[in-house]
Amino acid sequence: PNVNVVGVVEKYDVGSNLLYFRHELSSYRNTPSVYSSGLVMNLDATISSSYDVGIGGTIWYDLSGNNNNAYLNNGTAWNPGGYFVLDNSDDNIEILDANILDFAGDFTVECFYKAYGSDLHMIIGKRNPNVGGTGVWSFSSFFGLFGVKTAFWSSPGGGGVSLDSGTTYVVENVWYHFVVTRISNVKYLYINGVLLNSGADSYDYTNPYSIYIGRWDGNVISNPGHVIAARIYQNVGLSPSQVRQNFHNLVSKLI
Repeated sequence: PNVNVVGVVEKYDVGSNLLYFRHELSSYRNTPSVYSSGLVMNLDATISSSYDVGIGGTIWYDLSGNNNNAYLNNGTAWNPGGYFVLDNSDDNIEILDANILDFAGDFTVECFYKAYGSDLHMIIGKRNPNVGGTGVWSFSSFFGLFGVKTAFWSSPGGGGVSLDSGTTYVVENVWYHFVVTRISNVKYLYINGVLLNSGADSYDYTNPYSIYIGRWDGNVISNPGHVIAARIYQNVGLSPSQVRQNFHNLVSKLI
């Protein structure tokens, strides 16, 4: 935790040359650490060392140590507030395919995202850019348009099982922490640390495609958004307390 302490002088002893203080707590911030077991991709824009700040670099470095770096395509820009900005044209973020980014068993996908445009957004997904394919998945939302829920889903023919946000809807211009986990063939969907829905799913989400943030099939680009972080766990489905731990790690940086 970060602690600021203010000292108020109560007495000065001339003989011993000592000052006596009364300590008052000025501020206290406890930032939980990120849960690390099984973490195979860790992208966090609030940590400036993960990006070439001031140079205008095109790589967002993976902090997990697995080199699952993200490529900032078509001018995706870093904002000093600690997030990346996707425009309304062709910006997107790409993480190249790797075996450790596929899910035969337990997994967790996590993204901290804010939309500024109510349309269908690809929050994060691993799909065929040319449309179709098996083993594909995406986390998506219309952010208030048409009364459609947020969902982790596989396109028709993709083979997976879709899971929506139940009775909860999200809107544009608000930060949300989106998480889906799978533990022993049951999938769980969370928003802002709150469990919203669950359902059986034993499908093997293995495919040869890149992970994208802000890019749909057929090179269709989503409406603009902001991205703070994205994380992936292989063979580990986070528990409710671990999901909240990661949520508080990120949301504390927005305060």
